[in-house]
Amino acid sequence: MTADFGSGVLDDYLVAQYAFWAGDYDYAQERYSRAAGREPSGLRRADPPDQDHADAIIEDLGTADDLLVFVANSRERRIADKRRQFQKLASGLPADSSDLVPQPLVLRTSILRGAVWRLSARQFAMRAYVTVVKSGYHVLDRARDIARERGTEQRPQHESGDRSEGQPYSTALYEWEDPGNPFLSIVVTGLVFIEVTAFWTGRRMPTSFTPVQERLQAVLDSLSQ
Repeated sequence: MTADFGSGVLDDYLVAQYAFWAGDYDYAQERYSRAAGREPSGLRRADPPDQDHADAIIEDLGTADDLLVFVANSRERRIADKRRQFQKLASGLPADSSDLVPQPLVLRTSILRGAVWRLSARQFAMRAYVTVVKSGYHVLDRARDIARERGTEQRPQHESGDRSEGQPYSTALYEWEDPGNPFLSIVVTGLVFIEVTAFWTGRRMPTSFTPVQERLQAVLDSLSQ
């Protein structure tokens, strides 16, 4: 049982996994829902089965896409359940806890989404990922070029010279830094997981989030060109 890399169901499932890793839960739920609703082999989108029947249903699934639909359906509903739990918890907190939110600030390009979280008064983190799986090859090419231009570390790990569009990405790792305020440290893995750490170095904190947002958006823009 295999799934084609680049197939619709697999693309939606992979992007949902990336979004979940980034903490972009709204988009993860959307892409899980999209994968679960494709009905690749007549599998209806229905309430997830209870555990007693799960093994029997999996045995009846005819293709890998069917299995992805089954798992995506379950995970989408799990996110929905967790969201309801968060809302119930948040409703019982004091009014001054209104800045507690379940969803990060999201930055976008035509092929990337980045979820931005504040770690401390001066430190921010962005986890970004591709929204179209095949565009990952382009992002890796851009990451390689930027790393070479800036003379930063690049560690390919026993990679063959041939790239197959039937295989996901590579084993390379690209890292570089972008001095400025905030100071940025960027890592792009061969699976196109993009991690950016931003540290505000000025003595005074900015009066708005705009300077940090613009710097992080510029990273996504540069990888999408």
